[in-house]
Amino acid sequence: MNDTSTSATDFFSTPFLLGSVGAPFIIGLAVGYFAKKMVKIALLIGGGAIILLFVSEYYGITHVDDTQLQQAANLATEAAKSSGDFLV
Repeated sequence: MNDTSTSATDFFSTPFLLGSVGAPFIIGLAVGYFAKKMVKIALLIGGGAIILLFVSEYYGITHVDDTQLQQAANLATEAAKSSGDFLV
C-alpha cells in the first residue's frame, strides 16, 4: 500500500529519471553537436571565400584593398553581434 504512494513521489525512479533527465540530456547533446558542426561549416565556407579572394587578386582578376577588407570584416562582425541580440 505504501509502496504505490511513494513511487509517485520517488524522484529516483527509472521512469521519472528517463523522462525528466535522460531525454532532455540526449536532446541537448544532439543540438550541441549540430550547432558545433554548423559553425565549423560556416567558418570553412568563410575561410574558403577569403582564400578565393586572395587567389583572384594574385591572378589579377580583382583588386583587394586593405581598408575595404577591414571594413568588410567590421561589417561581418557587427552583423554577427546583432544577430545574437534576440538571445539575450
